[in-house]
Amino acid sequence: MKDLKQYDIKHKIQRNYIHWDVSSQCQLKCSYCYAIDDYGLDKDWDKIDSWTRQKLVIRNIKNSSLPCFLGLLGGEPTIHPRYNELIELCHDAISQHKDGRLYVTTNGLQTNDFFKTHKFYKNMYFLWSIHFEYITDKNILNIFKNIQTSIDNGFRNKVNVMLHPDKKYWKQIHNIIDVLEKMNVEIHPHFLYDNGNVHGLHNYPKEFYDEFKRFENYDEYLIFEDNEKITKYNDYTIFNNKMTCFKDWDCWNNNYEINIFGKVQRLCFDERDDLITNFNYFKKIKEIKPRRCPHNSCNCDGLLKIYKECHV
Repeated sequence: MKDLKQYDIKHKIQRNYIHWDVSSQCQLKCSYCYAIDDYGLDKDWDKIDSWTRQKLVIRNIKNSSLPCFLGLLGGEPTIHPRYNELIELCHDAISQHKDGRLYVTTNGLQTNDFFKTHKFYKNMYFLWSIHFEYITDKNILNIFKNIQTSIDNGFRNKVNVMLHPDKKYWKQIHNIIDVLEKMNVEIHPHFLYDNGNVHGLHNYPKEFYDEFKRFENYDEYLIFEDNEKITKYNDYTIFNNKMTCFKDWDCWNNNYEINIFGKVQRLCFDERDDLITNFNYFKKIKEIKPRRCPHNSCNCDGLLKIYKECHV
């Protein structure tokens, strides 16, 4: 019998990875935005829940039995009307455990020294997303400035370069990556999802992979292991070679999504609850146990990082 494993060595099995849409308010309306697709422009887009209810979500996370890696998403989290208090309470919540972490996903468009005056929090970092449909000469300079300010303030930073399939953006993508590499900031080439299929990846043509072959040399952090050897890959290599199917593998899935109304779902499975009424949702999760994968593909690095096993 051959034992197969796939995982990211830094991804902790016994930790909750929580992605919380703190609002659906945003300055942008990107054509590929999965949040717009989920909430609907004419339904729940551009909305935010009451602060009282959001504090109940934070309390639920704070009571977690396992450490939490909490990401604040949206929409755009930095335009939350009570952003500073939100960050303070979320940081306190994740700090109940040694391995707790907090990150904020941002488009980086804030001005007026927003990031210069940002309070430093231990175990917090910024995940910057560069959306090329809205890039101008002026705002990209502001984004670079904000990233550098965050670096100077001691935060860990990672930049999601959204890989737009339209070739009219490709030269601009290369130019911006050139600058980011000189800034010595961690760069993550972010492949876009297929909004019509939650587990699908956009169908990039061969021309795209040829154009962005530079990513082939980026850090390899995704592990494939069998009885004989351990091999490392990165997102580019895995997606280019379509190495994303783990159907019927045992997966220690520990990813949870919280929507703007406090509803929680375990990613990949139809397990749903309400954090506003179920005060002990995360407290009751004492251990992450394997589940049989029912899907034909993983479409993002977050899913590829999860520990999986197969015996053939």
